[in-house]
Parts: sequence; structure tokens; C-alpha cells
Amino acid sequence: MFIFKRENGALEIAPANFSPDKFDESVLSGVAEVLCVGKILVKQTRLVLKSREEMANIREQAQRAAEPAQEQPKRRKAKK
Repeated sequence: MFIFKRENGALEIAPANFSPDKFDESVLSGVAEVLCVGKILVKQTRLVLKSREEMANIREQAQRAAEPAQEQPKRRKAKK
């Protein structure tokens, strides 16, 4: 894949029939650089495990948060 960098700094995808070995001078008018793209990277999201220490801290916090809720039972409203 080739990209043309124009003299004004704009980027433009080269035509599909462009070849660096055989090219037409008229195609390169106004082109400052021809960039060859070897890899195209795509932004991705990965799920990774937390360290053992972080997982232990999360478990402890969850247990502490659950303990007060267990000690105080919910009161029911009296029927009128």
C-alpha cells in the first residue's frame, strides 16, 4: 500500500495501479513523498489478568463491603 504526501502536507492513498517500479510522472505532480505502508495497526482492547496482589486487595474490599450489609438486616415496614 502506498500513500502520497502532497507538498501541502496532505496525505492521499495512491491509486491501486501505482507501482514504484513503473510510474507515470503526471501521477507524481505535487507529491513530496511516497510512503510505503508495511503494517497497518488497528486499535484493540485486550483483557488481561491483574496481579495476584491486586486480585487479593479487590477480594478483601468486596468482603469488607459485604460484611456490614450482612450484620444489619433489613427492617420491614409495619402494615397499617
